[in-house]
Amino acid sequence: MILNRRSLMTTALTLGAMKAFPGLSFAQARPLVFATFTGSWEEAHKAVLVPAFRKANADAAIVLDPMLSVDQIAKVNAAKANPPIDVMLHDPGPALVAIGQDLVEPYPVEKSAYYKDLIAEAQEPMGPAPFFQVVGLTYNPEAVKTPPTSWADLWKPEFKGRVGITNLNSTLGTGWLVEIAKMRGGSEANVDPAFKALEELKPNLAAVAANPGALATLFQQGQIDISPGN
Repeated sequence: MILNRRSLMTTALTLGAMKAFPGLSFAQARPLVFATFTGSWEEAHKAVLVPAFRKANADAAIVLDPMLSVDQIAKVNAAKANPPIDVMLHDPGPALVAIGQDLVEPYPVEKSAYYKDLIAEAQEPMGPAPFFQVVGLTYNPEAVKTPPTSWADLWKPEFKGRVGITNLNSTLGTGWLVEIAKMRGGSEANVDPAFKALEELKPNLAAVAANPGALATLFQQGQIDISPGN
């Protein structure tokens, strides 16, 4: 992976640690609904986060709802009077959208047992940042012997029919599109060069994943050898 870009990920009201609300009772008409991302995120949350939360809160009923950030926002927007999601997990861009559309409430710092222990950069008033993200190129080292060093490597002839990308409606897809636009002389406001570059990428393109999490499956199935990743 090329570690050429780092950004602090923020959330829109997330229960970032166990016992965040020591006095909160979970006896209610329906379970708490936590949004998560698909793929490895959902798997990790099912295996680690949910059991730990239930252990710390014996009467807690929790449901994970896996979907992209943009879909979380759309789902809550469609039912503002009775939001179907209690805790959303967002990349930076969608987090700002959710805040701007007044879909989240300030994080109740005074009720959190661990907020004060977070690094300063993670202490966001609308929800703590639970992780850092690295965006770059992921590849299969058994098939790619020379590590890639640039986005431009995706267009190399040796990767014909072996490149994977993700749907552009994801944060990874949109961010990657902007990076390609910049590489070809464009910008955030001018992504036309990126779309031209995508046309040129077609001979190398093996698959377009429905979401970033699905890229891992494509690697495991041997359908792709290299892709943008986070």
